[in-house]
Amino acid sequence: MAMLGTISAQSPTKKLPTEERAHKETQKLAKELGLDKKQQDKVYEANLEYERELEKLDKTKLTKVEKQAKKEVLRQKQLNHLRTVLKPEQYEKVAAKLAGKPKGKGNAHPKGVKHEDGKGKKK
Repeated sequence: MAMLGTISAQSPTKKLPTEERAHKETQKLAKELGLDKKQQDKVYEANLEYERELEKLDKTKLTKVEKQAKKEVLRQKQLNHLRTVLKPEQYEKVAAKLAGKPKGKGNAHPKGVKHEDGKGKKK
């Protein structure tokens, strides 16, 4: 929280095994946020859970739109988990990073982030 890369389901590490994706994202966050060992362990748990859920979701026969909606729910669940692990300033960095990162393909933005006109379209 991909998590950066983990929080972003469109990570180039998608072809790596689930545990390795979770580990890489945890290491990235540990470096960016200065996580201690206990935080790293808990962030890894959150990242691993998120990656496993994404893997299950990818195997479903839902439409792209339905999958994207479910991915947003998973992302929010991961963020809520991370909120309990990270210090407020660490969490804010992660949340800010995600707010500026488009979801999937196209110009979709994370929930609550809108373009200039407030309707998802740029003026």
